[in-house]
Amino acid sequence: MENQGLPRMLVFGIIGLIVIIIFGSQMFITVAPGEKGVLFKRFSGGLDHENLYGQGFHFVAPWNYVEKYNIKYQTATETIDVLDTLAQKMSIEINVRFAPEPGKIGYLHEDFGQQYIETLVKPEVSATARRVMADYKAEEIYSTKRKTVEKRIIDELTQVLADNHVVLQTMLIKTITLSEFIQTKIDEKLGYQQEREAYVERLKLEDDEITRKQKEAQGIKIFMDNTGF
Repeated sequence: MENQGLPRMLVFGIIGLIVIIIFGSQMFITVAPGEKGVLFKRFSGGLDHENLYGQGFHFVAPWNYVEKYNIKYQTATETIDVLDTLAQKMSIEINVRFAPEPGKIGYLHEDFGQQYIETLVKPEVSATARRVMADYKAEEIYSTKRKTVEKRIIDELTQVLADNHVVLQTMLIKTITLSEFIQTKIDEKLGYQQEREAYVERLKLEDDEITRKQKEAQGIKIFMDNTGF
């Protein structure tokens, strides 16, 4: 009877070994630093939004699986064609720095999946930029109101990404490329402005010179009066 137990244990051992070989990569996972794992329970409730896997080695039942997410800050650059308030076209390049909200990875995975940068972040960057810039003239965006436009985009984009479990750290308009027509108009306007400033400066210098000569003449007159000339 004792000898009959050995083959049975051997069979169980072989079966266990086969299970480990076949499902080992699913049963034993390592979550690296800067990552979070979200568990999908195939037969008992589906996606576990709350109980996330932190860095380290973990055992997972072979019928479940874990999706790992990079939770470090990442950057993306998007080139966007936009229209200003006068329907004039320009192209802008925007750089954003962002990261998934670590505790909300499960919800992000359910709504957007691993491709959330392409399906959430970049489309929202483009949509927000177009929406904000439609309130301004191209020359304002290019010059006097660039910071105002950036702040509005940051404020609106921060909110919409936060609503979808992504944290926006920074956003910067790197370049603004205007149409040749608009660029020419701005250059002409700047040229006129510079000419006007130069003209005003010349008038000021002339006024200063007149004032200087008046004071000089007054000083000479006082000197002559006092000396009897």
